[in-house]
Amino acid sequence: MSEIKYNYDQEADVLYVSFGRSEHVAGVELADNILLRLDTGKATGKPPRAVGLTFISFARMMEYHRDRPLTISLEASTGEGNPLVLLHGLGSSHRDWFFQVPEFSKHYRVLTPDCRGHGESDKPAGPYLIGLFAHDVIALLDALGIERVVTTVVRIFIQIYTLNPSAFLRWSLICAIIFPAH
Repeated sequence: MSEIKYNYDQEADVLYVSFGRSEHVAGVELADNILLRLDTGKATGKPPRAVGLTFISFARMMEYHRDRPLTISLEASTGEGNPLVLLHGLGSSHRDWFFQVPEFSKHYRVLTPDCRGHGESDKPAGPYLIGLFAHDVIALLDALGIERVVTTVVRIFIQIYTLNPSAFLRWSLICAIIFPAH
């Protein structure tokens, strides 16, 4: 499994996301400002495979999406105590936590939002990026008057941590795959 690498060229306002390497790359335009980079397979005889994404005018795109009105679905918070935010995985919804919420509610005020484009939340035109999900969760917590939370660690919360590390009381790592150093 390849490591995902990000490189942002601030002067050109281009974000490069790489998850593979190839000498023979072709581009497929997914939108006006998004290019999918593919290994053509010519050198290896294998089928084409994705090796990266390029986002042109990335800062402008993030700013555009960040300031758009958006409705985030939030399952009624339950329980008492510190707020515990449980986020679903990509392509899922708050229903992922259906069986855990009653137990966690014995100790925490449980919040299970649906990220943009998921469950019952608004589904604006994409792209759906971890950074946008992070900003959405921060805005939701701000709207609820919540300054610090207990959470499980998923990529969205790692992004939130880079934006506001003081927002967390505790972390919990679940469903993690640990790769040994090479």
